[in-house]
Amino acid sequence: MASRSKRSSSAKGRQGKIRIIAGQWRGRHLVVEDVEGLRPTGDRVKEMLFNWLQPTIAGSRCLDLFAGSGGLGFEAASRYAEQVVLVERDRVAAQQLLSQIDLLDAQKLITLHSIPAEQFLNDNSAPFDLIFVDPPFQDGLLETVLPLLPGQLNEGGLVYIECGAKQTVAPPPGFHLMKEKTTGDVSARLFQFSTKNAD
Repeated sequence: MASRSKRSSSAKGRQGKIRIIAGQWRGRHLVVEDVEGLRPTGDRVKEMLFNWLQPTIAGSRCLDLFAGSGGLGFEAASRYAEQVVLVERDRVAAQQLLSQIDLLDAQKLITLHSIPAEQFLNDNSAPFDLIFVDPPFQDGLLETVLPLLPGQLNEGGLVYIECGAKQTVAPPPGFHLMKEKTTGDVSARLFQFSTKNAD
């Protein structure tokens, strides 16, 4: 998704774009509304992440928990994930995501829930193979959702966490760090979950 930081009022109302890097929608550009603090995951980090995920993304069930611009979720769908669920509480951002789903004619592949991430996790009963967790950096949401993730994952499921470079990530038991990279002020980590390591 994106981290959130303050923007000047003069920037309000502008639209940006994100690019789908690979897959069935390769090269497509999607509009990003100027929601306060929304900063889509950059192409460099996104390309690195999907290189990490290349062996597992096709056929997977994915959750983009703080979808924002939808950059991670749409990229997963483009690369032939079986199902992608987007969760975005901001109404303006959620409406733009719906527009992008319609534009791509992807209603059977991508679904959207415009509710808080914690509410979705508490209500959800169908586990995922891959979860993207990229909350606003300064809102304390990472600490809130991490304890809820074990019940959301299939055995061997993957969790990608993007946060500020100086933020501490303390995943619950059962998570094994597989990949880690810090680029500028962004830290990217890929974990694998196993119930065998949860005790």
